[in-house]
Amino acid sequence: MKNFSLYTEELDFSDEEGKNITVGKYETEHFPLCPGATDAFNNLMKEPGVDMAKVEEAAKHVDQALAVEAKAMERGHSTQKDLEQYDMHATKAEEVLDELGDLESHEYYLRDVHEPKLVEMLGESELEDVDLDDDDEDYSHLDEDLEVEPFWDDDENFDDIFDKE
Repeated sequence: MKNFSLYTEELDFSDEEGKNITVGKYETEHFPLCPGATDAFNNLMKEPGVDMAKVEEAAKHVDQALAVEAKAMERGHSTQKDLEQYDMHATKAEEVLDELGDLESHEYYLRDVHEPKLVEMLGESELEDVDLDDDDEDYSHLDEDLEVEPFWDDDENFDDIFDKE
């Protein structure tokens, strides 16, 4: 794998705002929240021989993670579901970026900047004002392929635990 981490020093995380960019055939929508993502993907796309399909896939997941943050900011607070959605997309982006050898250039803004913002927005609003049973948030635009493990065992005696003797 190529190591593109030398570009980490060139990323400008001090800008107040990033900008949307085209990565492969994908147009980002939420990169204005993150100048680091804008710079990191612009640098990655300049690399000769880089697998653009993987770069595009990673950009989609970063954009979807940022979409979760944008929705929480619009709402004024984040929820546990937001944190789970953010983590799912950040993890998928990290897996692809690791395959590309460029994970180090992206970890900072994913895990040290944006994830803590969501945690910070959780605060008291999650405990006081948010109805945790209210599932009105629309995440249908996000790629969800979570695997859920059943809470029961496939033991043949499972049904018997409900029988009274």
